[in-house]
Amino acid sequence: MPDDGSSTRFAVFLAGYSSSYSQEKYGGYGQMCIDMLRDPGETWDIIPVLEGMFPSHQQLDEYDGFVLTGSRHDAHGNEEWILQLCDVLRVLHGKQRKVLGICFGHQILARALGGMTGRASVGWELGIRDVTITEALMSKPYALNLHPVLKIIESHQDQEEMANNAKMSVQETKPDVEALQNICKKFLKN
Repeated sequence: MPDDGSSTRFAVFLAGYSSSYSQEKYGGYGQMCIDMLRDPGETWDIIPVLEGMFPSHQQLDEYDGFVLTGSRHDAHGNEEWILQLCDVLRVLHGKQRKVLGICFGHQILARALGGMTGRASVGWELGIRDVTITEALMSKPYALNLHPVLKIIESHQDQEEMANNAKMSVQETKPDVEALQNICKKFLKN
């Protein structure tokens, strides 16, 4: 973490581009992450890793935390930027830095740390799912006051090893976006 008294600083690793509609209306995936997570006084940088742009190991130390966006690319792919991203994530893990992965982001993080990623055996999964928060997660400071069951929007055809073991059931209710926003902020910043 920076110890020079400067403001808190985060990096968004941009791993994919959103649709032209989302880009025009919301500023794309990177800006959407910032808008969801930024608090006053923080500095946020968007780093387009899918273009092969990465901070140096020394520059990584300038950030308090990192967010990995979603992507249309496969976390199990072998494009040069994906392999380089895996290397950077292992460095961050070794430095015990906080990394929040969203969709592709959590899959590539799992891969970088030794997990398996690939196509889901059930094919595409779409809908709203209940996700039960484990007792281990509920005991973390960033999960305080979190509802034990979150509703998430699911849209993917890939999986990582741990996702196979999760118990989920489809619900016809709205996802709890505020709860997800709060847990992401608390994880990244506490």
